[in-house]
Amino acid sequence: MKIRPIAACLLTLATCCTAASAQDVDPGALVKAAQATVQQIDEGRAASVWDGMSAAVKQRVSRKDFTEAITRSRQSLGTPGVRYWVTVSRQQAAGTASIPAGMYSSVEFESLVGGTKTVRELVSFRFDEDNTWRASGYTVRSDAR
Repeated sequence: MKIRPIAACLLTLATCCTAASAQDVDPGALVKAAQATVQQIDEGRAASVWDGMSAAVKQRVSRKDFTEAITRSRQSLGTPGVRYWVTVSRQQAAGTASIPAGMYSSVEFESLVGGTKTVRELVSFRFDEDNTWRASGYTVRSDAR
Protein backbone atom coordinates (compact mmCIF):
# COMPACT_ATOMS: atom_id res chain seq x y z
CA MET A 1 0.00 0.00 0.00
CA LYS A 2 1.41 3.40 -0.99
CA ILE A 3 0.85 6.25 1.46
CA ARG A 4 1.14 9.85 0.27
CA PRO A 5 3.78 11.94 2.08
CA ILE A 6 1.32 14.03 4.09
CA ALA A 7 -0.71 10.99 5.04
CA ALA A 8 2.43 9.25 6.25
CA CYS A 9 3.54 12.26 8.29
CA LEU A 10 0.09 12.82 9.74
CA LEU A 11 -0.07 9.11 10.57
CA THR A 12 3.28 9.45 12.35
CA LEU A 13 2.02 12.55 14.12
CA ALA A 14 -1.21 10.81 15.11
CA THR A 15 0.64 7.72 16.32
CA CYS A 16 2.99 9.69 18.53
CA CYS A 17 0.15 11.73 19.99
CA THR A 18 -2.79 9.36 20.29
CA ALA A 19 -1.83 7.91 23.66
CA ALA A 20 -0.30 11.16 24.84
CA SER A 21 -1.76 14.51 25.65
CA ALA A 22 -1.56 17.60 23.47
CA GLN A 23 1.24 18.76 25.77
CA ASP A 24 3.45 15.81 24.82
CA VAL A 25 3.63 16.38 21.06
CA ASP A 26 7.08 15.91 19.54
CA PRO A 27 8.19 19.14 17.84
CA GLY A 28 10.20 17.08 15.34
CA ALA A 29 7.05 15.22 14.28
CA LEU A 30 5.26 18.54 13.82
CA VAL A 31 8.08 19.85 11.61
CA LYS A 32 7.97 16.69 9.46
CA ALA A 33 4.19 16.93 9.08
CA ALA A 34 4.48 20.62 8.20
CA GLN A 35 7.19 19.88 5.62
CA ALA A 36 4.92 17.28 4.01
CA THR A 37 2.08 19.81 3.98
CA VAL A 38 4.09 22.54 2.24
CA GLN A 39 5.44 19.97 -0.22
CA GLN A 40 1.89 19.10 -1.23
CA ILE A 41 1.09 22.78 -1.61
CA ASP A 42 4.26 23.24 -3.72
CA GLU A 43 2.99 20.44 -5.96
CA GLY A 44 -0.39 22.14 -6.43
CA ARG A 45 -2.23 19.66 -4.21
CA ALA A 46 -3.84 22.04 -1.71
CA ALA A 47 -7.11 20.13 -2.07
CA SER A 48 -5.37 17.03 -0.67
CA VAL A 49 -4.22 19.08 2.31
CA TRP A 50 -7.83 20.14 2.94
CA ASP A 51 -8.96 16.50 2.67
CA GLY A 52 -6.77 15.59 5.67
CA MET A 53 -7.61 18.64 7.77
CA SER A 54 -9.39 18.79 11.09
CA ALA A 55 -13.16 18.35 10.75
CA ALA A 56 -13.66 21.37 13.02
CA VAL A 57 -11.84 23.53 10.48
CA LYS A 58 -13.48 21.91 7.44
CA GLN A 59 -16.87 22.97 8.83
CA ARG A 60 -15.77 26.60 8.63
CA VAL A 61 -13.72 26.66 5.42
CA SER A 62 -14.83 24.92 2.25
CA ARG A 63 -12.42 22.90 0.15
CA LYS A 64 -12.92 25.35 -2.72
CA ASP A 65 -12.26 28.45 -0.58
CA PHE A 66 -9.17 26.85 0.98
CA THR A 67 -7.63 25.83 -2.34
CA GLU A 68 -8.46 29.16 -4.00
CA ALA A 69 -6.91 31.13 -1.14
CA ILE A 70 -3.70 29.11 -1.31
CA THR A 71 -3.57 29.40 -5.10
CA ARG A 72 -3.97 33.20 -4.90
CA SER A 73 -1.36 33.63 -2.19
CA ARG A 74 1.15 31.37 -3.91
CA GLN A 75 0.65 32.87 -7.40
CA SER A 76 1.81 36.27 -6.24
CA LEU A 77 4.86 34.86 -4.46
CA GLY A 78 5.89 31.82 -6.46
CA THR A 79 7.08 28.47 -5.19
CA PRO A 80 9.66 28.64 -2.39
CA GLY A 81 12.98 26.97 -3.02
CA VAL A 82 15.10 26.70 0.11
CA ARG A 83 12.98 26.40 3.23
CA TYR A 84 14.05 26.35 6.91
CA TRP A 85 11.79 25.94 9.93
CA VAL A 86 12.26 28.77 12.41
CA THR A 87 9.62 28.20 15.10
CA VAL A 88 7.41 25.52 16.52
CA SER A 89 4.74 26.84 18.86
CA ARG A 90 1.68 25.62 20.73
CA GLN A 91 -1.30 27.53 22.11
CA GLN A 92 -4.77 26.99 23.52
CA ALA A 93 -7.47 28.90 21.60
CA ALA A 94 -10.70 29.88 23.34
CA GLY A 95 -12.47 29.87 19.98
CA THR A 96 -13.88 32.57 17.73
CA ALA A 97 -16.22 32.69 14.75
CA SER A 98 -13.34 31.69 12.48
CA ILE A 99 -11.17 29.54 14.79
CA PRO A 100 -12.65 26.58 16.68
CA ALA A 101 -11.65 26.25 20.33
CA GLY A 102 -8.84 23.80 21.02
CA MET A 103 -5.11 23.18 21.27
CA TYR A 104 -3.11 24.28 18.23
CA SER A 105 0.51 23.90 17.18
CA SER A 106 2.20 25.75 14.36
CA VAL A 107 5.43 25.46 12.43
CA GLU A 108 6.81 28.57 10.78
CA PHE A 109 9.22 28.38 7.87
CA GLU A 110 11.48 31.02 6.40
CA SER A 111 11.53 30.33 2.69
CA LEU A 112 13.49 31.77 -0.21
CA VAL A 113 11.55 32.50 -3.40
CA GLY A 114 13.30 33.24 -6.69
CA GLY A 115 16.67 33.21 -4.99
CA THR A 116 16.22 36.69 -3.48
CA LYS A 117 12.85 37.16 -1.76
CA THR A 118 12.15 35.79 1.72
CA VAL A 119 8.65 34.70 2.74
CA ARG A 120 7.19 33.23 5.92
CA GLU A 121 4.99 30.16 5.71
CA LEU A 122 2.92 29.02 8.68
CA VAL A 123 1.42 25.53 8.89
CA SER A 124 -1.00 24.96 11.77
CA PHE A 125 -2.33 21.78 13.36
CA ARG A 126 -5.27 21.20 15.72
CA PHE A 127 -5.42 18.53 18.44
CA ASP A 128 -8.80 17.01 17.61
CA GLU A 129 -11.30 15.43 19.97
CA ASP A 130 -10.06 11.95 19.03
CA ASN A 131 -6.59 12.91 20.36
CA THR A 132 -5.08 13.23 16.89
CA TRP A 133 -3.17 16.21 15.49
CA ARG A 134 -4.53 17.27 12.06
CA ALA A 135 -3.67 20.12 9.73
CA SER A 136 -5.78 23.20 10.38
CA GLY A 137 -4.31 25.93 8.21
CA TYR A 138 -1.64 27.38 5.96
CA THR A 139 -0.64 30.98 5.41
CA VAL A 140 2.19 32.66 3.56
CA ARG A 141 3.34 36.26 3.79
CA SER A 142 6.23 38.35 2.53
CA ASP A 143 8.92 38.89 5.09
CA ALA A 144 9.33 42.60 5.83
CA ARG A 145 13.12 42.47 6.22
